[in-house]
Amino acid sequence: RLLDELDRFISLIEKGKTMLKDPVIVELPAFEVTGLSQICKDARTIPALWDRFNPRCCEVTGLSQPVAYYGVCERIDSESFCYFAGGGTEAQAPLPTGMERITVPAQRYARFTHIGPLSNFGQTLGEIWENLESRWKLTPTHGPDLEVYDERFIGGEDPKSEVDILIPIA
Repeated sequence: RLLDELDRFISLIEKGKTMLKDPVIVELPAFEVTGLSQICKDARTIPALWDRFNPRCCEVTGLSQPVAYYGVCERIDSESFCYFAGGGTEAQAPLPTGMERITVPAQRYARFTHIGPLSNFGQTLGEIWENLESRWKLTPTHGPDLEVYDERFIGGEDPKSEVDILIPIA
């Protein structure tokens, strides 16, 4: 078993991929996120949404503790998805002008951690989806995918930065 893991690790390095740790299964209660959203055809437009939200994040009051910011991604159809960038807020927090609030439903998730620059984020997502069912024997289910930016997120290109990725599972 150890030799098989070592072979797999070497293969991933040769392909330029990172080696993800096994996911942690978590159950999250429903919670609120306040921020901005957009309909996307691909992920290339997501950084621009964060660029619009980040200067306004101080307008979001009533942040839940511990403070975290979320990327919430919900598939609309085979060609598009809605992406929401915002801060986790308490239920009755004031809504800043021009922002909206969504409720993320209670859900069971597989939690992975991306470590390193956001420029490699897509690679980590690809690895997760490539191995979710085959390696980890997990079945994805309908629900929003989440990115969690908390105190471990140092900056977009910092090699020590950490972002949790939560995939809804059955």
